[in-house]
Amino acid sequence: MGIAVLIVLHFVSFQLFGEAVLGLSQGSVSELLSKPKPWHMLSIKGREPFIRMQMWLDDPQNIEKLQVLKRDRKDRGEF
Repeated sequence: MGIAVLIVLHFVSFQLFGEAVLGLSQGSVSELLSKPKPWHMLSIKGREPFIRMQMWLDDPQNIEKLQVLKRDRKDRGEF
């Protein structure tokens, strides 16, 4: 299952995912997921978000952690 499908399936916004997991804006996340470049064409810096995404996918508590963060932000009135 792809990252986009997984986060949408669990009602997590691209904004939250981008900020919490990748340190990127929602627009940057959308761009990365919709128009990925071949690995060999990416610089080391360009590979970093994909490495972070893989690490996030490998975390068995990935969605749970984002859901907690989402609730915390909602409680503080940030979303």
